[in-house]
This record gives sequence, C-alpha cells and structure tokens, in this order.
Amino acid sequence: MEPTAAVAKSGFTTRLYLKVESYAGTPAALAALVVVSFVDSSFFPVPPFALLIPMVIAEPRRWFRLVLWGTAASVAGCVLGWAIGLAIRAGIFQLFTVELTLRIDRFGLHGTIGELLAGNLWTLVLLFTFSPVFKVVTIGSGLVGVPLQSVLVAAAIGRTLRFLFFAGLARFGGARARAWLVGHYPHAPPATPSVPAR
Repeated sequence: MEPTAAVAKSGFTTRLYLKVESYAGTPAALAALVVVSFVDSSFFPVPPFALLIPMVIAEPRRWFRLVLWGTAASVAGCVLGWAIGLAIRAGIFQLFTVELTLRIDRFGLHGTIGELLAGNLWTLVLLFTFSPVFKVVTIGSGLVGVPLQSVLVAAAIGRTLRFLFFAGLARFGGARARAWLVGHYPHAPPATPSVPAR
C-alpha cells in the first residue's frame, strides 16, 4: 500500500500527528510549536511533541530554548482553559454547573466533585501533565473556582517536566527517540526533517 493511501486510511490521531509534524522542517516550526502547545493545554488535544522531537533532532543545541517556548505557550493555554471553565461556572452551561454539586463517597473519596477537584489540583496536574486530557484539569479548575495563580504554578511545574522529558528524549536519544514515537503511530513516515527549524 502506498504511504499516502495508508495515511488516508489511518485514524484521526495519526492524521493529526502527521499534520502537526509536517510543520517541523519549515520556517513556521517555532510558531507552530507555540500555537500547538497553547491549544493542547486549553481546549483541544493536539500533540506538541510531534513537532518538538523532530525540531530538537534537527537542531540539538536549541533543545532547552524549545522547552522554554513550549512550556510558556502551554502555561498560557491554561489561562484560556481556566477561563472556559469559569464561563461554564458563570452559567453558560447550567447542566455542568449543577453537576458539580454531586457528592462522591466511594473509593476513599468524600466530597462534591468541585471540592475534590479543588483539593487535589497538584496531584491531578502531575498525573495528567503527560496526558492528552490535561485540558480537562485546566477547564475543571476554572469550573470549580480554583484560583488562577494556583493553576498556573501547578501547570508550570507539570508542563516543564513534560517538555523537558520529550526534548531530553530527542536531544540524547536522537532518531531512536522518534522511532519509538513513530511506533505509536503506525503510518507516520520514518524520515526526520532535513530543514532546520528557525
């Protein structure tokens, strides 16, 4: 099967991965990394590491600078996610606002959904920082009224760890790191970008 046909028949996540990665070798790579990192933290699951890893492989000396850009954009995206949650709390979606009063008394958890989320913010951020559903935590934080400064501090720690992990993987693992990543996306092409990101 031709690569283009294989991609066409692949799942949504693979096509999204390929679309994001296609910017890695272009002059717009850094801007794309910033946009993708922002969106990934706020409302839509897009994979910033699909850009970050090939960018670091292309220019290993810039790995830490790319971590800083990605982290800053990701933390900024948390502000939008938190604001979305705050808007929901204000009554845009009354159904979700009412649901926050539901009480959970199972599995060692005791309290309303809002109380549990607010009281376990740090744990949730660290648990979900490597997950595509991280924006659920940022939106949920605004939804239950967690102070924005607390969200930003927790997100800065968690997101920094995430970007350091993937950039470090690419910086010291090189093409092998990308080969490992491609193993999770069967139709992704094996070549790394030949044009350095600017």
